[in-house]
Amino acid sequence: MKDGTILGCMWILTFTFSTIMMRHIISTPALGTFSMFAVAGLTFASPILVYTSAKKHWSLAPKEEISFSGIWLYIAIMYMCAILLSAVAQFVYYEYCDPYLFYDFMTDFGSIRIEGDTNGEMSKAIIEQFRIMNDMAASDIVFSVVGGHTTRDILMTTVMAFIISRNLKNRI
Repeated sequence: MKDGTILGCMWILTFTFSTIMMRHIISTPALGTFSMFAVAGLTFASPILVYTSAKKHWSLAPKEEISFSGIWLYIAIMYMCAILLSAVAQFVYYEYCDPYLFYDFMTDFGSIRIEGDTNGEMSKAIIEQFRIMNDMAASDIVFSVVGGHTTRDILMTTVMAFIISRNLKNRI
């Protein structure tokens, strides 16, 4: 659970930087660009953190106790703790801290023209997506995010557990 909490804090930081990026990409491009790189870095660092944490934990186990299912369960619990922690933070943000976030995004993106978008179709599509999210309840947005994370994370858990179990069973 400790590793899952650390991962969840990393995801909350990623969410924070992504919100800053969306808020400032138009008004303050330098801050928006910095946030974009921070989001990319944290996104790539997330599976690395999971892999190193799980490998460190399981490298202490005797070779006979190392199993794919045990490693899989360890990583899955880590991801579930992170999902729960970040979901609570996102719900609190959407519901109480910034309930007009997507309305503001509609306004901000409605005032710009995307290069190469002569008919304004891309701008309309982006604004429509923000309108849909603005009409959704905060809990629906969070459940959507949790569903996406769960499906991706089960796949990542399986791949990482397989790699870790093979590496640890083949160690000298």
